[in-house]
Amino acid sequence: MNALSETNRLLLVVCIVFLAVGLFQGGIGPVLQDLARQTGSSTVAASSLMTVVSLTSLSSQTITALVLKHTGHRPIMLVGMVFFLCGISGIALSTSLTWLLIAATCKGIGDGALLLLGNVLAAESSKGAGPLNLVNAMFGVGAIIAPAVMSVAVITAGSGIPGLWLVPLTMASALALLLVWRPKLSIPSADSEAIAEVVHSAGHSPILKTRLIWLISALLLLESSIEASLGVWLPMLLNRSAGLSLTAASMVLSWFWFLLTASRFVAAWASRKYSAFAILVFVVTLSTIGCSLLLTATVTGSAMVAIAAVTFLGPGLGPVLPSALSILRNAYPRNTGAATGIAFGSGSFGAGLMPPLVGVLTSAAGFAGGTGALTAAAFSMGLVLFAITATGRRERNRSPRYPVDQQVCPAGSE
Repeated sequence: MNALSETNRLLLVVCIVFLAVGLFQGGIGPVLQDLARQTGSSTVAASSLMTVVSLTSLSSQTITALVLKHTGHRPIMLVGMVFFLCGISGIALSTSLTWLLIAATCKGIGDGALLLLGNVLAAESSKGAGPLNLVNAMFGVGAIIAPAVMSVAVITAGSGIPGLWLVPLTMASALALLLVWRPKLSIPSADSEAIAEVVHSAGHSPILKTRLIWLISALLLLESSIEASLGVWLPMLLNRSAGLSLTAASMVLSWFWFLLTASRFVAAWASRKYSAFAILVFVVTLSTIGCSLLLTATVTGSAMVAIAAVTFLGPGLGPVLPSALSILRNAYPRNTGAATGIAFGSGSFGAGLMPPLVGVLTSAAGFAGGTGALTAAAFSMGLVLFAITATGRRERNRSPRYPVDQQVCPAGSE
């Protein structure tokens, strides 16, 4: 068997990195109550770690884009891995809310650097979309298997936190391979400068004066807020309001992540026949039905209705981001980078703010309060689509159809 090429070695490292990030994303919900007990805080307060991770990650991505042309990929990847390892280890070991949030800050810094760099390196490694598909699929794999890992930890150790150690173990294996193999693939200087220019120009881009960019950003903010909130609160919701055991609730969360990941591949295939806007209308309808069913489940206490809700929500949320990005590429062909950066920022903002809000509403009004907020967000997505129709009908009729990038949307953009 031939030795792996430099490119394949780097791709393998990036795949393991994305697997680790996905493991955390899928595993944080099942262990949230354990973290709250360990830190002596409320579950709502403990959930604020996701706000810190999301907002810190957004800041880290901006800084990474600006310094990339000066440092190259290797130092940033090493620093990102170290911050990630320190952060996730600190989260697992935290005995107070203060230390939990400090650790979340470190984890967010590592996330931002690694996800931005990983997506760029995967895109640069081949002219096709295959490598980018692969690394982002690994994020989905991690999110799918993490709840099962946490369930085994709960059964065997009485807490999901021991299962959380799989995340730093996975990242440490990527770091070891990076140090041993020392892959030399780098990002061309011109591309590094282009990335920095996107960040620099996004704040004063002329597209900020158009309605469509704000509407798409609002859509992604709402979608990311629902997705992130489900990742954090779904296991507890199913356990306390629908009567499922934590193990069964974690399995349902795995089902949600599986459907969300698979739906992005289905959307990429469907985009060859249907417009991105048609796909958006279909999936937003699914997500609205799913959130409505979830609200019904919390009121009636029906586990079957809750599982049906998750079955609608996975495919209802997964294709939103890639479909929205396809519309942006059509509308702003000369400012695609800036438009994408603004949209990603909105998604990260929603993912950071909504989970704690859902927790506060749940504490004040029960799970019906939290799921009511998610249902309102889903219906708001529908209203945004109506506004997009009014704003962009002429542009969509004149622009050629592009497939939904024929790839899974980049991880960490939500």
